Amino acid sequence: MQISNKIETAFNEQIREELESAYIYLSMAAYFEAQNLPGMAQWMRAQSQEEVEHAMKFFAHINERGGSCLLYTSPSPRDRTRSRMPSSA
Repeated sequence: MQISNKIETAFNEQIREELESAYIYLSMAAYFEAQNLPGMAQWMRAQSQEEVEHAMKFFAHINERGGSCLLYTSPSPRDRTRSRMPSSA
């Protein structure tokens, strides 16, 4: 069964959300490593991997239904912070 455009779009957005979450967990793992908290770092790496697995399930489903996976990029947290700052014009 062919995937509908509406569902394909929603699933592609969900893939982006899952991968963004994985990236955030991985950045937290790096922080905990730097703080010499290897147990917390390992837990955060495991959470990151789980988010990647979620994304891959959506990826596989879209492809199995003849859709197109579009991998969007997300702005970095620093970019998002800057975009909310008032301009100095």
